[in-house]
Amino acid sequence: MKEILPSRTAEILVTQKCNLNCSYCFEKHKNGKSLDFTEFRKHLGDGVLPFESFYIFGGEPTLNMKFIEDAVEWITHNPKWDDEYKRKLTHSICSNLITNGVALEGIIPILKRYHIGLQISLDGPEDINDACRKDHAGNGHFQQIMHNIELCKENGIPYTIHGAIAKNNYKNFSRIVEWFLQMALENPVYRNDINMLENVFRNNFAQIVFEDDITDEDIDIFLKELYNAVKLILETPLLNDYSIHTRKRIAVGLLNRRGGICSAGQTMFSYDESFRAFPCHRMTTNEVRHPLLSLDEENGHKPDWSGYKLYQDVARGHVMYGAFYDNHDFQGGAYFVNWCPVTNMEVSGDPFYLPPKHNVLIAELQRFVPQLAEYFDLNLAM
Repeated sequence: MKEILPSRTAEILVTQKCNLNCSYCFEKHKNGKSLDFTEFRKHLGDGVLPFESFYIFGGEPTLNMKFIEDAVEWITHNPKWDDEYKRKLTHSICSNLITNGVALEGIIPILKRYHIGLQISLDGPEDINDACRKDHAGNGHFQQIMHNIELCKENGIPYTIHGAIAKNNYKNFSRIVEWFLQMALENPVYRNDINMLENVFRNNFAQIVFEDDITDEDIDIFLKELYNAVKLILETPLLNDYSIHTRKRIAVGLLNRRGGICSAGQTMFSYDESFRAFPCHRMTTNEVRHPLLSLDEENGHKPDWSGYKLYQDVARGHVMYGAFYDNHDFQGGAYFVNWCPVTNMEVSGDPFYLPPKHNVLIAELQRFVPQLAEYFDLNLAM
């Protein structure tokens, strides 16, 4: 398998079950299946794995904690692997489990036993979060998730919070930023590390929802709210105990956030519950399915070449997601900001097509961010 699809990282879809039904979810075509680790490990063997690390995703991964427990136990007790290799694999599974946070109360002992860190999905204050993140009966769970976050604090379980910004929340962007800042100040991970606090927004704290059909009015609202967010960071009483330098560092982190680099089909592949490999986890549950490889017994390691062209198309580009300002220096290759090639395949058939209004938003941000930094006397290089 490594010779056919060389990759450093594997994403494992452990379940398609989810206890929420978020309005912007890209996995609307879930079949409710879960992956059994005993079945999965049959395809791995006991030697060195065809990837250096693997990550868990869903669905809602906490609905199949047995897979995670079995995986960690298997790695830990494999006599053929040295301690460093075991540590690396275990860390990749346990360091950043992405969860909606609804069902954490019942698995606190497991999280503690295996030293599992969490990335909890929340979009902002209760009214903002519960407008999009509802269960199948239409109910929000903000209060339950906040209760579970307190349990994480009490039990020493490290966590970060990550959200999604849909266009209906452009008008609330400064409120969202204020809420994330408050949550960071209450989080031991940030409170005890000034560098982490100063960079709370520099990394991918919230994902812009790709599929939204934005208008000129939406763009104007977002730019105004970006101004309001920077002003808030520089003036909020929440940061009264911190220097102006720290305030400016936080503000610059928001404007100059680096986002993430899409690694679909390049350094990572995603595997579904049927042991098929895809360039991206967004492809494992949608209607446009182009597996690259099947690991089941019937097909062995035979590639499915119907998906190979898509793999090549996706892999040839550098796609930066979640950034407001072009601050990456790529050498060669296609390069786009804030868009998803797999989404484009679904929408247009072209992985590098950008909707016109999305282009306008990016162009306006490229123009606006340096002007905003100059107005507030911020050095984007700090």
